[in-house]
Amino acid sequence: MVFSSIEFIFIFLPIFFLVYYFLPFKFKNIWLFIASLVFYSYGVLDNPLYILFIANINIAQLLFRHRNKQKRAKPPRLAGRGLGL
Repeated sequence: MVFSSIEFIFIFLPIFFLVYYFLPFKFKNIWLFIASLVFYSYGVLDNPLYILFIANINIAQLLFRHRNKQKRAKPPRLAGRGLGL
């Protein structure tokens, strides 16, 4: 999906802003994340590597949260870097 396309301007953008406006503050970042994945996946759904991309994002997010909860954070940090490569 291109930013200047009809689908983006008249379908995606109004839906995005309506949902974003009515969500409570603590869910707005989650909505931004989900909407960005939908936006970027619109053109690449036929590519199976996109599933790996989403999995990599989710695993890195979980490892980051796990790292912030512990004082000694070397193994999750190294695992997250290895996944990113």
